[in-house]
Amino acid sequence: MISGALAFLIQTIGNLFVIAVLLRFMMQLFRVPFRNPFAQFIVALTDFAVKPLRRVVPGFLGLDWACLLLAWLVEFAVVASGYWLNDFPFALAGGKVWPVMLGLAVVRLLSLAVYMIIGIT
Repeated sequence: MISGALAFLIQTIGNLFVIAVLLRFMMQLFRVPFRNPFAQFIVALTDFAVKPLRRVVPGFLGLDWACLLLAWLVEFAVVASGYWLNDFPFALAGGKVWPVMLGLAVVRLLSLAVYMIIGIT
């Protein structure tokens, strides 16, 4: 019972952070001016994680790829923790489960991006 509540809490907080990071990426993609209060809030909310990652992952084509990498890593952590809290047998599954979980994180990231685009328009 407590693991279900903890899984819900991790998924909710993780997905809210992923949405904020994806919003930051989409605002750069669509050239939204960053002088409005909402954009400043999103930047302030995600700066602590994006700025250190920018040192490792450079921007390309005018886009901040560190935002996408961060969103993918956080979504992977949410997926992995959800399976772990539901007693998934990682030792039995072996190393073949990790690429599947990485792919599942990509699919969930794309679905969140589609939901955001539908909600914005």
